[in-house]
Amino acid sequence: MSVLHFDIKDGRPRGEQDEKGWRVIERVHRVTGIESTGYQKLSEALLVEDLESIGDEHPQIGDMFAIRRSPAAIDDSTVDITVTYERKAEAGYRKIIKISAREDLDNPAYADIEVGTVARQAQTNREFDGKLITVEYDGKTQSGTVTTDVGITTIVYKRTESEMPLDKSAAYAGRINSQVWALRPLDGKYTWKCGAITGRSPDGGQTWEVIYRFEYNPDTWDDQEVVYTDPSTGKTPDGLLNGSAAVKDLGMYYPFVNDQIDFNGLNL
Repeated sequence: MSVLHFDIKDGRPRGEQDEKGWRVIERVHRVTGIESTGYQKLSEALLVEDLESIGDEHPQIGDMFAIRRSPAAIDDSTVDITVTYERKAEAGYRKIIKISAREDLDNPAYADIEVGTVARQAQTNREFDGKLITVEYDGKTQSGTVTTDVGITTIVYKRTESEMPLDKSAAYAGRINSQVWALRPLDGKYTWKCGAITGRSPDGGQTWEVIYRFEYNPDTWDDQEVVYTDPSTGKTPDGLLNGSAAVKDLGMYYPFVNDQIDFNGLNL
């Protein structure tokens, strides 16, 4: 069982003063009885009972609040934790709020959202009306492809959250919206793809700065097709029609069923 020992003598705490008094001060605690291994022993130490949380006030020095907790393993069963306190918010100084009382955690109202459209090059063998591209010369017909610029509309959604987004990123990244998405209700199903979900924690796992990235395709991401190519010429044979065995529209059944998910589960 982990046991917390406050303010150890050999912890070498430090502090900084200016004309107003203490600006930064540290406390060093020791946690013994750690049973975990590897980096997990650091997480176990941070969960010990009675350890101050980010945002807690210093027990002896007023107007000082905990902003950081830094664990360091001493041996297999011992971890020292340095808790750093800074002076309360002044003009232009960031306000420190106890995590349990933060209104921005997991709250869409506090999200930072970026939107935009960028041009990317893509190849197509179709004209604007959906027909295969063909050219004629000397009575012969030949198919081909062209390179065009395609506008890709993106949403980058940033939010502070209370849980590590690892499971969420594995569940959503690379998948398309299976249902109408509340964030973009007019765009319809299969039009948005989750490109990535990443997160970093500035406070040892208590909160997470999570970034969601989405890409939009007005023609739907499930509108895929495969067209036969002659292996001897590397070209599509002339006269192929939709519905023939040589043109398969994957949008008819969309094989990647496991790549569809309801984006509303993200609560964005």
